[in-house]
This record gives sequence, C-alpha cells and structure tokens, in this order.
Amino acid sequence: MLQGVSCDLMEAVNECQTRIRVFENERNDIAVFNCLYDEAVELAEHFEIVPSKPRTNGRQRNRANPAVVGIQDYWRVTLYIQFLDHLLNELRDRLVNSEERFLAQMLLPDNLKSLNRDHQIRTFRAYESDLQSEDQFLLEIKRWVARWDIYPSKKPDQLCATLEMTPKELYPNIFCILQILLTMPPSTATAERSFSALKRVKTYLRSTMGQERLSSLALLHVHSDFDIDTKEVVDTFNNAR
Repeated sequence: MLQGVSCDLMEAVNECQTRIRVFENERNDIAVFNCLYDEAVELAEHFEIVPSKPRTNGRQRNRANPAVVGIQDYWRVTLYIQFLDHLLNELRDRLVNSEERFLAQMLLPDNLKSLNRDHQIRTFRAYESDLQSEDQFLLEIKRWVARWDIYPSKKPDQLCATLEMTPKELYPNIFCILQILLTMPPSTATAERSFSALKRVKTYLRSTMGQERLSSLALLHVHSDFDIDTKEVVDTFNNAR
C-alpha cells in the first residue's frame, strides 16, 4: 500500500505511526520473542545447530557483552531488541519526525485545532520560495480556520480530498502548499520500477539507441496498461512526416 501510486505522504505517516506502535508493543512483550526464539531453535535442529552464546568477559570492546546468563536472554538483548530499536529509529527519521515541510499537514481541516502561530510561521518559511507574502499567507490561515469552523460536517479526512475542496482563487498559498505536499512521494518505488524496466528496453543489441527513442520505448513499456488509440498514433506519425 505504501508503494502504491495513489498513496500520499500523510497516509504513509499515519500507517508508519501504526506500525511503530505495533513494534513497540512487540518489543516490550516477552512472549513475542519467546515465540520467535522457539521457531529459531526448531529450525536450527534440522541443521544440527545447538543454541549457544559467546563467552561473557569482564571487559569487551569488539562485540556485545551484556551481563546476562541465559542463551535466550543474550540473543534477546543483543539481536532482537537492537534490531527493533534500529527499525523504529529508521521509521521515525524517514517519515514521522517533524521536518519543516511536514508541518503543512497542520493545514488539514482535522488538524487545525493544533495549529498555532509558531506552526504558521515555520510552514511559511519552509515553502517561502513558492508562496506570496507572509501577511497574505497568515490572512489566508485565519479565513481557512473560520471556513472549517462554519462547515465542520464537510471536513475531508485525506490530503487529496482537501485539495479538491480548496478554491485556488480564494486560497492560493494554501492550495500551493497542499499541492506540493501531495506530490511528495512516500517512497521511490515508481522510480525504481522504471530503472528496472531500462534493463529490458536498452540491451546490448540496442546500445546505439538515441535518447528520444529510449524515453519513448521506456514510457510504452512502463505504462503498458494504458489504452492506446492505434489510429491516432498512425495519423500523428503521418502528419509529422
């Protein structure tokens, strides 16, 4: 879902927060690790591997040396908890941490109650190069808050729906910010798919292909699910000659 074309950044952040909560609960639940450890031990028996742990020293600099006695506790402290902590930190750093550009989510109707003066100024600074004057932006915010106080039942709950209900002529700065926020990709899956397609389009038999032909063939290959009017293509090619 996070790699889908229709997923916006806000949906990715919300889902990421859900996963973080699940991982935190599993980190603190010893029963989850015990289940994983039992599966690992059962798998190791097929390869005649006996569970063990390195010798505990009084002083160690080159590897983990926690003060635990049992083998199961050793792998829980040095592997399981360490991995989950690293995973949680990466999720927070990539999606959840409040970077300046993410403050624009405070403009969503459901989040306006938490929008304060500091958030407004920082949001303007983050998008200043694409906006008009600061005074006009702050005036738009006042009208924006009042608008959704009058029509609380019509509040959209997603970024795309909010943009569709934002009049560009009345709120040009807010519309611009929401538009930029909507175009921020949660991941790079689309670009990675196009890179993978290039291996199939430009092979060693087509090494002398020009840039225009390569781009056109790549578009046809990546977006092969699009319906193409063959007659229109022939007419366009014929008129270009």
